[in-house]
Amino acid sequence: MLKSESIGTYRVFCSDKHTFGTDAVLLAHFAAVQKAKTMCDMGTGCGIVALLALRDNEKLSCTAVDIQPPAIELVFKAVKENSLEKRLFPVLCDIREFAHLPSGTHGLQFGSFDLVTMNPPYRKRGAGLQTGDPEKDIARFELACDFDDCCAAAKRLLRPGGRFCVCHRPDRLTDVLCAMRKCGLEPKRLRQVQNRAGTQPMLILVEGISGANPGLRLLPALYLCDESGRETAELKAIYAPWQYPRGEKEKTQQ
Repeated sequence: MLKSESIGTYRVFCSDKHTFGTDAVLLAHFAAVQKAKTMCDMGTGCGIVALLALRDNEKLSCTAVDIQPPAIELVFKAVKENSLEKRLFPVLCDIREFAHLPSGTHGLQFGSFDLVTMNPPYRKRGAGLQTGDPEKDIARFELACDFDDCCAAAKRLLRPGGRFCVCHRPDRLTDVLCAMRKCGLEPKRLRQVQNRAGTQPMLILVEGISGANPGLRLLPALYLCDESGRETAELKAIYAPWQYPRGEKEKTQQ
């Protein structure tokens, strides 16, 4: 079943197996796409991070890469629906292979991206029960690539000084920081996301910069709810450009 949802200027298309959550929305916001002209979204899924980036930066062009054909089909549908043929370029490819393609492939100059984003699989292979559905399991577990692979690919894609922005689970923080530094993507910004003050972090947002000097900046925590359980002003501001109340029923297309 195909579903579409308005994100303000554009529409994003999702399926039961390729959808998105708050983590992807917060990643797009954290990445500060206004500073970039060229972007690559690895493991793009339905393309939500790429579409949010294009919505927020009219001068940006984005390449969206995924290993799963059904996901890339959703991105192609979004390209057509939103008339983004000159700005959004879906590519069906393993990111480990994509980063090693010769320059000029798909019209791209590798090693020149300003920004690479990724909402990666959160769980290591074998860390928990898989569903048995390959499409869902690849998105949740490090089956097609691990985080070291993600960092190595991002390093090859980025220009010197380019940024790699990811979201991940708090218990994987050490893995994230070590893998980034190992690949020459120095961790420079870190922000934790909490449901509300006094609770454990539920998500981390990390930025690594290619070739940067050491020096990690810890940003204030992002709270989703206040003490009364209502959405915080910051979260409302992040969702404000969507131009519809959160929780509105999605439009379903047959």
